[in-house]
Amino acid sequence: MPKPYASAKGAFKSGSVRRHVNRRILRFSVSLGSIACILAVFLSITSVYPSLRHWQEINRSTLAEIKCVDSTCDTSKFTTDWQLGQSDYVVDARTGYFLNVPEPSTSGIPERFAPLDYSDTSFIAKFREPGTYNTPDGEVWRLYSRPVDFDGRKLEIIVGYAEKAPWKMVELPHSIIPLVDTTLKHEADKIAATLPGGKMKILGRRNAPSANADGFEVVDAGTQQVLSWGPWLPIFLPKRISLPTSGRQFYVEESELYIVQTDTDGRVVAISLVPIAGLWWLAAIAAFAFLSTSLVGAVLSLQFLRPYFALRGI
Repeated sequence: MPKPYASAKGAFKSGSVRRHVNRRILRFSVSLGSIACILAVFLSITSVYPSLRHWQEINRSTLAEIKCVDSTCDTSKFTTDWQLGQSDYVVDARTGYFLNVPEPSTSGIPERFAPLDYSDTSFIAKFREPGTYNTPDGEVWRLYSRPVDFDGRKLEIIVGYAEKAPWKMVELPHSIIPLVDTTLKHEADKIAATLPGGKMKILGRRNAPSANADGFEVVDAGTQQVLSWGPWLPIFLPKRISLPTSGRQFYVEESELYIVQTDTDGRVVAISLVPIAGLWWLAAIAAFAFLSTSLVGAVLSLQFLRPYFALRGI
């Protein structure tokens, strides 16, 4: 007849082994879930690789069509090539001049690349009265700017009309310059009037005020950050703002994950944003992969691998 303490000792050992096996199964299933989670996120990101290569080719084609010498750049081929997709940002690194910026988009793609959404307000302040400006890429613009107070902030508004550009069929006759100047002032006033009424959400390009000018921009005078803009017009990047280095980097804008593709020919920099997915969507995919794989791993381990973990424990 077995002794009482021997039975208790055996029961204790049996319970201890069972807990040990359960802990091993738990760790094993969690490890499987973690691996599945990482793979799901990795596959979601790598699925945009074809799109990434596409935009890299667009960047390189853009750089090939722009020729810069000294302080000027020839963009006539780039601005009139309607078959070429446009890089989101194109900047002359020597002068800080924007050769292209993203067009406003109702779909939200492409979104802003906040590290480059700055404009040199010292240049904007030169046009308190309408004036003609010859751009570094050979275009001629009529520009007008005005300051405005908005919610305790100093803002700068600049509007422009292209007198001469490769993408315009007819050069602006000098005789109608006074009419253009009057219209520019009216458009600047119209944009300013939308600000106090709260019709434009600051930092939201989708809520930008409409303008009949060829281009406009609203800038925070204190930070030089672009708050809203319409079509492109001559602007310069402040000297304190650095351009991204050539290559790829992750970027998050309004809970959306992007890859920023940057290419350069040594002077001109082309930047394109490639959307991946919303962070919440990626989190949902990762959570589903983790929970489902962990659950399946735990069930299969309890059914088929319990002896293996028990032997490892012994």
